[in-house]
Amino acid sequence: MQAKVFGRAIGRSRKVVERTYAQLASARMDIAQKHIIARSRTSSSSSNMMLTIRSAQIPLHELGAKQRARGVQVSSRGSYRSAFIAKAGKGQGKVLKREGAGRFPTRMLFGPNPAGEATRNPAIYEEMLGEIANGVFLGEIAQGISEMLRRLG
Repeated sequence: MQAKVFGRAIGRSRKVVERTYAQLASARMDIAQKHIIARSRTSSSSSNMMLTIRSAQIPLHELGAKQRARGVQVSSRGSYRSAFIAKAGKGQGKVLKREGAGRFPTRMLFGPNPAGEATRNPAIYEEMLGEIANGVFLGEIAQGISEMLRRLG
């Protein structure tokens, strides 16, 4: 039963840390939390918990880009003049921009990098998320123990 209580407490702490980081980073970067959660993973061992954010910029087409007469408009990010949304081929649906006067080459446009927020301010996030994880973990352990005692009679 002890392993079950610790497993639940660790799992709950992992989810709370992921969600808290996503809330903080999305507010600072002005994007939806789902983009950050999709690029994060939490692992835990017996002594520590590690939040890993994949360092990959979010493509603009995932942020809801819309084609306009003068370029592409992305809500909460602004407009990208002379950009276009590809309609066919390998780049279908992606936001592209031509490099030069010719038809090719083109480059794909990206939005923010969720890992960048943590690398710019590591001390703030490490301390804050560590405190949250410890608080949630201890609370879940206490709740699990009280639940075990209640079941035993």
